Amino acid sequence: MSLFETKVALTMAGVSGVGLGGYGIYHLASSGESIGERITNSLKGTNKRFVGKEDSEWSNLQEKYTSTFNKPKSKGSSADLPFSDLPDWCDRNYRERYSISKEELSKQVSNFCFFNTNTVLEELKGHSLISGDRAGSEWQTAWDSYNSGKSSKNLVISGSTDDAKLNGSNKAEAAPILHDWCTASSQKKMYSSNIDVLLPRFKAWCISK
Repeated sequence: MSLFETKVALTMAGVSGVGLGGYGIYHLASSGESIGERITNSLKGTNKRFVGKEDSEWSNLQEKYTSTFNKPKSKGSSADLPFSDLPDWCDRNYRERYSISKEELSKQVSNFCFFNTNTVLEELKGHSLISGDRAGSEWQTAWDSYNSGKSSKNLVISGSTDDAKLNGSNKAEAAPILHDWCTASSQKKMYSSNIDVLLPRFKAWCISK
């Protein structure tokens, strides 16, 4: 084979994607996953999901963003990205091709664009809130359980409408406050900043056994 023929053969092999590892090179270049796809795959089996640009969930996420460290930066600036720009930032970087050099960006996308948007009650599948009137026997019984077990289980509730009454000794006053705390907490989102404190208390004192 002449030198010219050899060059033609090698060129055709590269173009066709076979020989010289051509297929492998093309396959790797064309099949790389996006940052968002990589994160989504890593979160299989969890309740976290991507919150897209037009998602109504954004209206509830500003407090979470404010309290989270290592925020994304505005383009060309050292200033933190304003919350109002975050939905666009997430949408754009979800589609960014992943590479090792973008690992830090990938972590930020995971932290600021993927959330478990279930309410506390939705998260506890198969369970329901204690029923009955706020001053009824069901909630008085629930308060009895709370009052006798809160200290030994280290699950005292704070942040109710009246902690002094809730943690006092008057069942008739305390039961409605427990009802109100449980009802409000049932609708808290799983990304709430105090969820690690709230969830075990809700599970212990607010759901039907």
